[in-house]
Amino acid sequence: MLRTPLCELLRIDAPILCAPFGPWDQVELAAAVCEAGGLGALGTAAGSVPELEAQWRTLRERTPKPFAINHQIRPFDEDAFEATLRFAPPAISFHMAVFPELIERAHAAGSLWIQQVIDRRQAERALDAGADVIVAQGGSGGSSRRTRSTPSRSRTPSACCRPTTARAAPPTRARCERR
Repeated sequence: MLRTPLCELLRIDAPILCAPFGPWDQVELAAAVCEAGGLGALGTAAGSVPELEAQWRTLRERTPKPFAINHQIRPFDEDAFEATLRFAPPAISFHMAVFPELIERAHAAGSLWIQQVIDRRQAERALDAGADVIVAQGGSGGSSRRTRSTPSRSRTPSACCRPTTARAAPPTRARCERR
């Protein structure tokens, strides 16, 4: 099986990340991805905090493996984010925008930060803000279409990452740096 530094960082067996899509219950898919060795993920785009917490508890009951809880800017729900921090998943992912204060809060809660980006500038902002993992999304990626985004047939958005040790980071946390 292919093992990468990403696997070590996220404590997964295979470098596969589940896309947290849709406003519906995704527990079955996330659990299957976790059990297969990847990182399962659940979204927070719709649903009340009690509904989301029920999904998170169900996923944690179905698998002891790490997973991510995803948030996005539209709509950003502060109550759902606070609930996520209390739940303290192994990783929190964020879609569309870079907010350093959210990354800080996630790290303070003990969660890694996975940042989805659409171009090099956004990737650099995310790395500077302390993101642990960068996910590059092409320009044809669903609701994230923007004129300045990276075409999906091109190479990754020039923000290639490689594992490194970051200043002021615990020695067990790997980070990425620009090449």
